[in-house]
Amino acid sequence: MVKELRERMPTPRHFVVSGLFNKIEHQNRIFEIVFADGTRLRGTIDPVLLDPEVMRAFWGRKVTIEGEVHFTAQKVPRFLEARSIKEAGRGEGIFDRLPQAASQPDLFSEAQTRPNRLGKLMGAWPGDESIEELMEALEGQASA
Repeated sequence: MVKELRERMPTPRHFVVSGLFNKIEHQNRIFEIVFADGTRLRGTIDPVLLDPEVMRAFWGRKVTIEGEVHFTAQKVPRFLEARSIKEAGRGEGIFDRLPQAASQPDLFSEAQTRPNRLGKLMGAWPGDESIEELMEALEGQASA
């Protein structure tokens, strides 16, 4: 069961987010950011890159945070690991939304349904063929 959940869990992704720096807990290095639509995301500060005291200066202000977003198995953002925090600037409103997990295609099902045209050409060149012969072979494979 746990193994299945881990396999379904999206890998953490690098994001830039912008919103209201709403809540801070210095002792645990935890914060909360509130986006324009009211959604919230908890985060933590990487103590190697940031001093937890930096949070005090941004409390109650609009900020832009760069870091890794970790997701649940249901592709819901779980928390943000902040690498940098700064006051939000002009034009950074585009980052004022909850991050989304990337859709990961099922590579095995796609490989089974798509013809493998490259496999037919592998090992067939290069040789002594002219460019015209190569182009004819490629056109023949494309129409197949």
